[in-house]
Amino acid sequence: DRVLDIKISQNKFSKEHPSLKAYIKQVTKEKELHTVIMNVDKEIVKHLGDQKYYNGFVSQKEFKDHFEMTFLSCSIEGFARWYMMFGDNADIISPESLKTAIKKIAFDISKRIK
Repeated sequence: DRVLDIKISQNKFSKEHPSLKAYIKQVTKEKELHTVIMNVDKEIVKHLGDQKYYNGFVSQKEFKDHFEMTFLSCSIEGFARWYMMFGDNADIISPESLKTAIKKIAFDISKRIK
């Protein structure tokens, strides 16, 4: 509703985008990324919305009652805190460092609840 005018131009866009695989390879050279794999119950996946992309979503495989989801995350701590929102409907497959971070956060929360 805000476009006032449009014209065909002779300019052509020639830059090619890298494949996802090439892009991920490039990013992993620049940052330390952690591969996170988790099984998420089917009924909860729809509630993840765009947040899954903000947390490094790469792919998913569908199974009978869950999705196996793969992420590349630059922050185990940040991913752990996001996971806490739906963790009762998801199992972390890897990495172990994420499981440890989640356990620590849950323990710290339990100490604060009186």
